Amino acid sequence: MKLPKIKASSVTNLTDARYFAARGVEWMSFDFQQGSATQISPLTATAIKEWVEGVKYIAELRFVENTQGLEIIKKLGLDAVSLDMLVDWETLGAFSAETLVFREVVVSEDGSLSAVMDQMDHFSGHVFASVLNFSKNNWTWPAVKAQYDFWANLCKQHPVYLDIDLKPEELKDCIALLAPEGLLVKGGQEEKVGVKSFDDLDEWFDALDDLMS
Repeated sequence: MKLPKIKASSVTNLTDARYFAARGVEWMSFDFQQGSATQISPLTATAIKEWVEGVKYIAELRFVENTQGLEIIKKLGLDAVSLDMLVDWETLGAFSAETLVFREVVVSEDGSLSAVMDQMDHFSGHVFASVLNFSKNNWTWPAVKAQYDFWANLCKQHPVYLDIDLKPEELKDCIALLAPEGLLVKGGQEEKVGVKSFDDLDEWFDALDDLMS
């Protein structure tokens, strides 16, 4: 079974960054969006990059002017950008000409599946990978699994990262049925500087590691 790559999103502190790097994540992203609950300063992001090696870094920008966003990426030496699904074609093209682009696609249970496919086909020339966000509308694995044939076909046609709240015992089923390019995990706040419990994430990553044996 080919295991998916892991993208750690919204990393805000060195404790999380060190943990994710030790667990073998390929991508780590910083949220630079003004007003976001997980916003990080360029100074903090730079400090984390200096301490943590062996991963590739993404700027989460969502709604942003392309000149400002590209300046952040170049100044900090980041490897890619993650953009909101509402970013227009011109802005998407400006970013894709300079860096790798992850594009978020928010999915809802009452939405049109064909519209999701059409949208991903339309933007594929500018997109390195699409992030299917099931979490935002609380779409669980059983609901996705009920339509697994559609999502498996989508994952065959496009590089797809899944943003979905998967329980450790659901990982094998999801990976076997959909074979996504990657999965997302999220950073969180420290209890105090340098102190945080990773029990839940340990269980999740351990279940992923077990699939390799």
